[in-house]
Parts: sequence; structure tokens; C-alpha cells
Amino acid sequence: MYKFQCILILLTFLTISVNSQVDTISFVDFSGNKRTRSNYLLRFIDIKKGNIADSVSIAEDMRRLRTLSSVLMVTPFIIPTDSGNLLRYQIKERWTLLPVGDFGITGNSLWIGAGAMESNLFGRGIYTYLYVEYGTPYAFHFILRNPYLFGSKWGIEAISKLSNETENWEYAENGFFRKSYISVAAKYELRFEKDIYFGIKFQQDELMNKLEDELFKLESRQTMSGFVKLMCQKIDYRNFYLSGWKNYFLYEQQFSPDNKSVFLIRDDFFYFQHYRKSNLAYRLSFGISNEKKAGYLPFIADSYNNIRGSGYRMYKGNRIATLNCEYRYTIYDKRFLGIQLVAFTDIGNIKAEINNSVIHEKNLIHAGPGLRLIFTKAYNALLSVDYGINLQDPVKSSFVLGWGQYF
Repeated sequence: MYKFQCILILLTFLTISVNSQVDTISFVDFSGNKRTRSNYLLRFIDIKKGNIADSVSIAEDMRRLRTLSSVLMVTPFIIPTDSGNLLRYQIKERWTLLPVGDFGITGNSLWIGAGAMESNLFGRGIYTYLYVEYGTPYAFHFILRNPYLFGSKWGIEAISKLSNETENWEYAENGFFRKSYISVAAKYELRFEKDIYFGIKFQQDELMNKLEDELFKLESRQTMSGFVKLMCQKIDYRNFYLSGWKNYFLYEQQFSPDNKSVFLIRDDFFYFQHYRKSNLAYRLSFGISNEKKAGYLPFIADSYNNIRGSGYRMYKGNRIATLNCEYRYTIYDKRFLGIQLVAFTDIGNIKAEINNSVIHEKNLIHAGPGLRLIFTKAYNALLSVDYGINLQDPVKSSFVLGWGQYF
């Protein structure tokens, strides 16, 4: 019996040794990546030369690669060669240069916008975005984000934006706020999917009035701020199905001489569950600021950003909390097109509190159906249509149409 046990142990060790030699990787490469550089893809691979290619490690590498905007699918192959085992990841790419657009009508508000985005410039994951909107009277948004400068863990982000915000209480007849800012930030990758940003922001807020198609500036303020952003996630992308979580945290502090103590904190947490043909998606957001000037309250509850059907730039405050829930069910998924039916609920509270006195508070509860047309061969190429029903006042319900997933 003792000799039999010794033979079993010896055979076990021999089996492990043989398997280790078979599964030890000598080379890693990629195929099928026509637009994405292989040396860029390598930074997302955890398996290195000399490692054992077990199924868990390969599955994690595949998940990492699918987080990239340019990668639709990944298939691994272990190929024996005279020089050792070659681990090859076959890549199926997406289109990453796309048009963007947005359109909406809510009551007397109308906005329409168009632009373009590229999320894999030069095959290195560089993101550029330009969007121009016609509304009250126009707006634009530009983003440049290079996540890895010269192949290092450092990156940069530059953003310029001009937006127009119409509040629910009037400061002047036909009045609205025009907000413009430029921000520049340095990014450092703490670990994969964990990034920290340090930046500076220059902002100008203007109270405008429109009379007979002419604009008049009634008030203006310039501020300078420093900010820190922390972005963490662990998401598994299966085409347009998601599972996992992500979290975005922002702290901003103003440096302006007349507003030294103003700060802003915001956090957005996302959670996704995938069940066969369906996805459950949740977003929990909150924000707080000690801004005391009514005209410059930083948070907005509107149809486009957080409460579908509530209106376009309708409610503003220095305290905000929202919860968005979606159930997405796929009714068609063939070749390049996917179609999803959506049921959603948006709940929010926004409060304007100045000098310990609440001057405005609004609770918003909306729900409704939606439709998603998804062009699977392109990154974030998704047409979304939602009808937000105001559960407190159904007469104020409205459509929201946009390019890209709502969240």
C-alpha cells in the first residue's frame, strides 16, 4: 500500500511538471488588430514570458482587452513552436471614429447637436471629442485625453466646454446662464482600472438675457479651481452587455480671492448585472457644495444628464442625489445590429441652500419605456430614445433622444 501511494505521488509530480512545461509561455502576440498597435495592447496583458498560462489568467487578460474601445472580441490560442509556446490573442476590432448627436424637446425647450469622436487615435487609445449644439443659443464641448504618454503610466486630459443653463426660477425674463470653462489635468495609473487625476480649471459664469434675438450680459464671474478625480472600475464587457462596477469621485476647490472657501464634492457609482439577454444597470450619484450665490449653484437636474422627462436644464442647487435604474432586454442581436427594450426609473432630489435657508428644493420621480438601437461594430454607437413620465405630474412628461447609452 505504501509503495502504491509513493507511485501515485510520483506520477502526480511528473504530470504537474509536464503540464508546466506545456503551458509555460515563451512569446505573446496579437492578430487581427489592424488599427490598434500591438505594443499598446501589450500593456493590458498580465501574462508575461515565462508565466504559466492557466485559464484564470487568460480569462482576466481577455476581460482587460475588452475594456478597450477598439476591441469587440478576443480569442486566445496557445501555439507550440520550436522556440516555445506562443500565446496569441486574436482581436476583432470595432470602428472608433464616429459621429455624435443629440436632440430633445421638452415643453418650450429645444436642443439639437452634432459632432464627432475618435477613441483610438493613432492606435494608442487617445480619445478626442468635438460636439456643437444649437439651443439657447449654442454650446460646444471639446475633449482630448491621452491616457499613456510615451508608453508610461502618466497621461493628460484637456477639456473645453460652453453650455447654457435655464433655471426653474427666473432671474430675468428670457434669462439663462452661460457657463464656459477650460480644464487641464495630469493622470497617473495607480493600477490597471484605477486612475487619479490632478488638474486646474478656469471657469466663467454669465447671466444672459435674450430680447428680440439679441443677447445682453447682466452679470459675470470668473473663478479658478484645483481638482482631484479618482476613477476605479472592474467591468466585464461582452459586446453591449456589462457586468461589474465603476466609481467616479471628484473633489474641487476654488482659488478665487473673493470665493476662497467654495468646494464641490461629487461621486457617481455604477453597478451592472448581466443575465443572458438582459442587463440590469444602476447609477447612484450625489453631490454637495457650499456655494452660496444663487446664480452660480453648481448642480443641475435635467432630462439629458440624470432625470429623463424632467426638462432641459430645469433645476439647480448645491445639494443633489439621484438614483437611475434600467432594465435592458435584447429582442434582436444579429450581425451588426442589436435592439433593446428598456424600462427605467429615475429618482432625484435637488436642493438650493443659502445661508442655512432652503430657497428651493425639488423631488423628481420619473419612469418610462425606452428603445436602444446598437451598432455593434462601432464603439458606443447607440441611438437611445426614452419617454420619461413624470409620476407626480404626467402632463410634464417628455421624450429624450440621444447618441450613446444614458449611463
